[in-house]
Order: sequence, then C-alpha cells, then structure tokens
Amino acid sequence: MNKKLSILYNYGLFSNIDEINFKFKKKYSGALKVYFDDFDKKYNIYKELIEKLDTFTNIVNKKLYYKKIRISKNDGIQIFSDNDNEIKLSDLSSGEKQEIILFFELIFSTDKIIMMLIDEPELSLHVAW
Repeated sequence: MNKKLSILYNYGLFSNIDEINFKFKKKYSGALKVYFDDFDKKYNIYKELIEKLDTFTNIVNKKLYYKKIRISKNDGIQIFSDNDNEIKLSDLSSGEKQEIILFFELIFSTDKIIMMLIDEPELSLHVAW
C-alpha cells in the first residue's frame, strides 16, 4: 500500500502521505480491512492513468540527455537538468519538443493498437538533439 501511496503522491494525486502513518491494533482490523479495500477501489480508478504516466516519463527520460521529466497535477510537465535546475519547455531543442509531443500523443491520445509511420525522421529528430 505504501508503494501505491507513493506513486499517487509523486503525481500529485494524493495530498499527504503522512496521513497514513498509524499503528495497527487487532481490535481495529475489521475497520482497517474496509479502509484498505476502499483504498484499493479508489486506487484502481487511477491505475490506467498511472501506467500511462509511468510509461511516458520512462520513455522520455531515456530520450532526454542530461535532463529528466517530472509530471504533477499542480505543475504539469516540467523538465529538470541533472543538477535539478528547471528548464523551460521553450528552451528545449525542436527535436526534444517533437519527441515529447510524439510520445504524449502516442500514449495518451491513441487506442492501444496502432501502427505508426514516421516520415523524414532526420528533421529535428536526430539522436544527438
């Protein structure tokens, strides 16, 4: 459960992870079971979104050299350098911007089964950019 809470917290979908720090007592086990069952139902609502967010951030982070992408409910998409300085999206190269948009569209705006063809990938999509 802590892993699920951490994932929700990282994307800004859960406000305070410290709210869950309490000690278990046997006499409360019935109430806790109801609580955890309810939590699992609520978590499952976000499961597909979290999988897409994880996929998107993992792919983009592999593509961006010396930069990392972070996504949160409050701040949206942010890019940070390796030394944790924020980089404006407008300061990214055109190829980096295109890759972010491309992967976003593929992951969030398409059906699960698609075939994608990229025409003229040498325009702004060079590996070094």
